[in-house]
Amino acid sequence: DPSAVVVGFGNHPDLATCRRAPTPLAFAPLVVRTLRSNPWRFGGTNSIDELRLVVRRSLLDYSVIRDRVGDGSGRMIVVDSSTSVDDIAALIEDGKADGFVATGESRSSELEMTSAQILQRFRTSDIIAKDPVYLYVSNIDPAFADAVIDAYEKGVKRIEASGERARIFAYYDMTP
Repeated sequence: DPSAVVVGFGNHPDLATCRRAPTPLAFAPLVVRTLRSNPWRFGGTNSIDELRLVVRRSLLDYSVIRDRVGDGSGRMIVVDSSTSVDDIAALIEDGKADGFVATGESRSSELEMTSAQILQRFRTSDIIAKDPVYLYVSNIDPAFADAVIDAYEKGVKRIEASGERARIFAYYDMTP
């Protein structure tokens, strides 16, 4: 469809040609998964400065981490989205990194972990950052994009005014 509605994290480069609604749909929590044997614990944003991290480029807007750690610092390994969790785990176990960044809920979401063995070896940190999730609309048909964004923004204002948006976020233990 030349005019499409997409949901994406932050300012992902693949969505640069799309128009973005100004209000985020939600925020995706980012966590760090480290080997259980690693003594590191999240103690605020400065504590991730101690780590060498593996980040999947296309699963989240990795700029949140890149801006914190520094792309050219040698402390951030960016891998393709097709890189398996097993391959990421191997990088960490080989000592090339200390942990990897994932989207998910603190301590409770282990959906990205594909192997029970990996699950037993890795620990999930508290939420280290939240990445905005936006509604994007293709620019191929600007009138369509404007209509979708306008309808979305009106809907957000309506459910915010009624308190429904806050209730939805509270139900899923998120912050609007």
